[in-house]
Amino acid sequence: MTQKPKRLSLERLEARQCLAASTLVTLVRGSLIVRGTDAAESVWIAHDEAANRVEVRVRQAGEASEVGDRFQGYFETAGLRRIQVQLGGGDDALSIVSQDITKPLVINVDGGNGDDTVYLRAVGDVPAAASLAFDLLGGEGNDSITADEQGHLMGVTDFQIAGGNGDDSLGLSLVALSNQCPPIAKLSGDGGNDMLRVDFGASDGPIGLASHRGIIADGGSDQDTLTAPMDVVSRRVETHQSASSWRAFVNASVQPIIEEMANIGLFVGIVGSNGTRESYSFGAMNEADEPVTSHTAFEIGSITKTFTASLLADMVARGEVSLDDPVRLYLPADADVPRRGDRELTLLELATHTSGLPRDTHDFDRRFAAVLADIEAGQLSEEHLEALFTAEIARDWPRLRDDLKEITLDEIEHPPHMYSNLGMGLLGFALARHLTLTEFGAREAPIGSGAETASVNYESSIRNRILSPLGLRDIFQAITPSRESSIATGTAYDGETTTPPMLFDTLAGAGALRATGLDMLRYLDAQTGRFPSPLNAAIAATHEPRDQIEADPVPTSIGLGWFTAETPAGTIVGHNGATFGFQSEIRFNATTGAGFVVLMNST
Repeated sequence: MTQKPKRLSLERLEARQCLAASTLVTLVRGSLIVRGTDAAESVWIAHDEAANRVEVRVRQAGEASEVGDRFQGYFETAGLRRIQVQLGGGDDALSIVSQDITKPLVINVDGGNGDDTVYLRAVGDVPAAASLAFDLLGGEGNDSITADEQGHLMGVTDFQIAGGNGDDSLGLSLVALSNQCPPIAKLSGDGGNDMLRVDFGASDGPIGLASHRGIIADGGSDQDTLTAPMDVVSRRVETHQSASSWRAFVNASVQPIIEEMANIGLFVGIVGSNGTRESYSFGAMNEADEPVTSHTAFEIGSITKTFTASLLADMVARGEVSLDDPVRLYLPADADVPRRGDRELTLLELATHTSGLPRDTHDFDRRFAAVLADIEAGQLSEEHLEALFTAEIARDWPRLRDDLKEITLDEIEHPPHMYSNLGMGLLGFALARHLTLTEFGAREAPIGSGAETASVNYESSIRNRILSPLGLRDIFQAITPSRESSIATGTAYDGETTTPPMLFDTLAGAGALRATGLDMLRYLDAQTGRFPSPLNAAIAATHEPRDQIEADPVPTSIGLGWFTAETPAGTIVGHNGATFGFQSEIRFNATTGAGFVVLMNST
């Protein structure tokens, strides 16, 4: 079992330093200081001011799980005003996520020698009473440095990014808003053939406001390239590329859909191979005709399965479960899980849709058949619709237990691939229950004891293990009062009828999540490895082909949750989703790092 992180108060840390294999982590007079070694290291820092907490993890580069952590701890940080990181030598990876700042905060990073990857992500607005300053220096080596702030900038912001010597890649991503304080920003390539990029990726299109002309891009010596909006960046580089290359293509692709479905709301997000983001929003998010933006939340349906698979991969990396474990081990004692003869269903089989389980429960099929019969008869029954829409929120453990008893499987050693919402939902429930019993307090209840299942919370498990480490606050399951105004309304197949929100209980892992376009683009960055995090190895494991689905015309396989296709352009990884009122898709080229996200509030 992984050792619980240390929790140290500000007062205790004022008087001590934490040494982890010569890596220094200390908090002194409001400054969190992390000093690395000459070895290659991965450092992850998560600062949440509202929660009065900062978490730090330091890991030997290449370690796949927390078992190899040099240091893992979280601290109370009411007085934190500065985060200072000196990476030292080695090819290091650093990610810093800072959330909900309300006071001045300065972040200093010195990459030192080596080819370093640095990604700084600020989550939330910068209010007028606060200020935010990034001072990021790559140092020697070929470094990749990205600063990502997509909130309203009402307070003073100062972003200074310098590559130092070497062929560096420097990126700044902001949102263009008319009511914000223009940022002070400079990207300096210094020596080497550098690639600089500036985008307003959460805006409608790639072009920022004229007030952002204070952004300076200076390539320094040698041959440098800038990708940025033509009219908002003061530049001194040898080559400049416009950042609006996808506008015409997106408009032409979306226009036929808009014409056919007048009430549709749609978000399209694109990440180029160099990391540049573009976002395009179309139509209305609800009946009040409020426009779709990158901060509008859509149901993402079966894309949820990729989060469930990431949770599985993370738990395997931590040694908490094994892919070959029978799912029975992690369910209540009264579970009667179907078998294929004497073969038990494993976690791997559920994650790859090779368990033999049907697509849905027989109960869901009966409800869906009733609605289809109504459609064919030309008269929809409100009773049948209500039964269908509430099928999953009503599927608590007793109902799911009874559903499983209805299923009989063929005695096959290796069933062919058969997509199963039931299988992935069962996997999510089993993993969340295991975490509930072992990590969130119920340690005295042995696995399989039939302990109370009402406390099993899929969203909490996903948030703690996947969303928080990636800085994805706006991917969620529960509809809370604070989120209601940002959630799009679904529309049925006829383009007219609005649909109620899709709600889940035990099978949440199959399709319960909602997400904004912005956070889905950030999720895409995590998949391509552009955002370094403690989950990099686990995420990469989900992409590995586990079972081939078809060989022609394109070799297609299933990994853990993700589908992969080998094409002349590279390995394409993706998943789509659909609920009663939404459609979604995420795809990326694992070879080049380019990808896209589409979210739509219509079926």
